[in-house]
Amino acid sequence: MQVRLALPNYGLLRAYVLEKLCEKEGLEPDQVHLAEMPLRKRQRVCGLLMEMQGPRLLRKQAVWSAEEDRIFFYDALGRRFLQVQLCPGPGLEGLRFAIDQRRAA
Repeated sequence: MQVRLALPNYGLLRAYVLEKLCEKEGLEPDQVHLAEMPLRKRQRVCGLLMEMQGPRLLRKQAVWSAEEDRIFFYDALGRRFLQVQLCPGPGLEGLRFAIDQRRAA
């Protein structure tokens, strides 16, 4: 399934990702942890891997490609269940902000 959505800043994008990952399993966002890890291509940060870690060792992931302004959602078995085209999305500036926030924490 592909969806078009406006998430112009990193805070909105993160909240949406957490909501969608939890929604599929019937979990509340405050019951889980969302880990984030920068993705690199040729020594340059180009996206972000977000992993929801829930009860019973449940793990689901989303990959945000800042270059393409798209988010790919994967279930616990690694199957893609949703693709979102961002229009507009945070882009590379939003990605830099996300990485700076992560370093500051």
